[in-house]
Amino acid sequence: MNPASDTNTALNEAIDIIARREAVIRVLEQDVHEHCAALAHAQGTRKVLFNLLGECLPLLKIDAQFTTDYEAKEAIEALIDRIAKARDAVNKATGEKV
Repeated sequence: MNPASDTNTALNEAIDIIARREAVIRVLEQDVHEHCAALAHAQGTRKVLFNLLGECLPLLKIDAQFTTDYEAKEAIEALIDRIAKARDAVNKATGEKV
């Protein structure tokens, strides 16, 4: 057995292992980047939707105040309550004001 050949073989195997691990790390980094981008998009979309719902609340309250249909008023008030609870839950979970 040639010690120099064994050393070169071991070094080549180590280099191959490191190269494969670096490739895996690059793939994982790309996955993380894609998931972060998707999360940022979802958070932005959620914020826009909650802001729009917040803008609708005063109109819904006015509609509930002046409607003469009891069932419609009940449905509008339930919707107002659901929107308020959802916004509160998001505020509590994120620490943001939406």
